[in-house]
Amino acid sequence: MSDYWEQLPLYRYSMCPTGNGIQSPKLFEAMLARVVPIVTREPAFEDLAAYGFPLLIVDSWFNLSSALLTRQYEEQYRHTNWTLVDYMMTGAGVFDLILQGKYPQ
Repeated sequence: MSDYWEQLPLYRYSMCPTGNGIQSPKLFEAMLARVVPIVTREPAFEDLAAYGFPLLIVDSWFNLSSALLTRQYEEQYRHTNWTLVDYMMTGAGVFDLILQGKYPQ
């Protein structure tokens, strides 16, 4: 398992297919390692993206290409505020969202 945590931050993206539930641990593991999760389109993922979580949402795994990944990273994810993402995954961050309907900028 230590190899996983050592290798994960070396990548820009991590494929996070849904498992038994929509939000698998891989989704949050990727973000904790400051890697953008790639997920298929689901309402829950669209909601998380709307709240500011860096998710690359695709309609199909077949839509992935190196050109798409490079373009999306440069245009959308290169300047991700990972400190805010880290905060949003804490109890306090979730509490702020529930109380305020948004995260502090």
